[in-house]
Amino acid sequence: MIKINLLAEKKQPKTTTTSALKTEGLGGGQNFLLIGILLIGVAVAGVVIPEFLRLPIHMLGQVSIPLLLFSLGVRMISIDLKDWGIGAMAALICPLRSP
Repeated sequence: MIKINLLAEKKQPKTTTTSALKTEGLGGGQNFLLIGILLIGVAVAGVVIPEFLRLPIHMLGQVSIPLLLFSLGVRMISIDLKDWGIGAMAALICPLRSP
């Protein structure tokens, strides 16, 4: 007979907050640099990507900017209007400083 203890304390997995680019299992940001160099080499070599891979990659590229703008708008909802003064002042002063 198998007994199941439903009240036993379950071990919770350790969770940490990390940035979007920091990955635990891939060795940090070093692999992103290597992947970028590899992809530049593939582009320079003129490797042709098959259509069944090119179409989904293109679709992801087309949806990424609107999705980014939507998420920016969602984050801007929580901004206080009193904090906009510094940004507006910097936006006015920046063009005046450029030669």
